[in-house]
Amino acid sequence: MELWFYTDKVPQIAIVGTGYVGLSTGACLSHLGHTVACLDVDIHKIEQLQQGKIPIVEEGLSGLVVAGLQKKTLSFTTSKQDALASAAVVFLCLPTPQGEDGSADLSYLRESVDVVSLLKFPRVVDGRNTLNREKWLKAGFTYRGVGR
Repeated sequence: MELWFYTDKVPQIAIVGTGYVGLSTGACLSHLGHTVACLDVDIHKIEQLQQGKIPIVEEGLSGLVVAGLQKKTLSFTTSKQDALASAAVVFLCLPTPQGEDGSADLSYLRESVDVVSLLKFPRVVDGRNTLNREKWLKAGFTYRGVGR
């Protein structure tokens, strides 16, 4: 499947969050030839990732990250502007930890609203997590899911 973009500027895909899901998604999309910028608020984690040091254990991931950095198809930043300036697709890969009462903590998703508001023209925004339709709506997002 090819992704068609609105602009030829880089980066073309932005990943918000560099945990297991975000880092793996970004590295794999980079490996497929897309230009990807990964955004995170953790400065230390971003500095480590920029050096090719990954904070998680996932077979083959380190090689994908290093290859993406070398090909300049994968970058890591704490700057919302740098990550989103020309991204046509944005993946929200944010944690939704379980609260004491068993409900999902949606605070990270709610905080991401300011990230999405930086987008200059309509883009695809996708949430890579386990939230169902009701929880997306509760977080204040419009849900347009694809049936299975």
